[in-house]
Amino acid sequence: MTLRSKPLASRLRAALGAALLGGLLLAGCREQLVFYSYRALPPAGWTRGDTLFFEATLPDSAACYRRVVEVRTRGSYPYRFLPVEVGCFSPDGALLSVDTATITVADARGNWLGEGWGGLYETGAPLPVRCLGRAGVYRFYAVCLLDDARVPAVNDVGLKLTLE
Repeated sequence: MTLRSKPLASRLRAALGAALLGGLLLAGCREQLVFYSYRALPPAGWTRGDTLFFEATLPDSAACYRRVVEVRTRGSYPYRFLPVEVGCFSPDGALLSVDTATITVADARGNWLGEGWGGLYETGAPLPVRCLGRAGVYRFYAVCLLDDARVPAVNDVGLKLTLE
């Protein structure tokens, strides 16, 4: 009795099918990014009263959005936490929500958290999920809630929205 292997074409079709199925499964698990943007701050830091604005075109009136506020800090950032207020205005200018997030920048031992490269550390904190109710251009703002007149070593502030 002779053992014969499957023809090469049959094995290639099976491998291609498995790869295609794996790719579809991985694509289905990724978050659906709707908006992701950063605003740079002056080298001196984030001044109390400085409001950063983000405009996001949200196309789906029935969608709910996961929101994350992110910061990039330099290694000289003097605190463990960074509290941030994030508000959202509707397309007609009405204030829809105001939320607060406390971003943990370092652990209790002073070790920087998040991803780091080139002396910057990127960390973030989730905000409550919001269902905005209609498509349009929404305006978000971010304000630093620390009492300092100027918060040093904050390089950038970002906002990320993904579909819930």
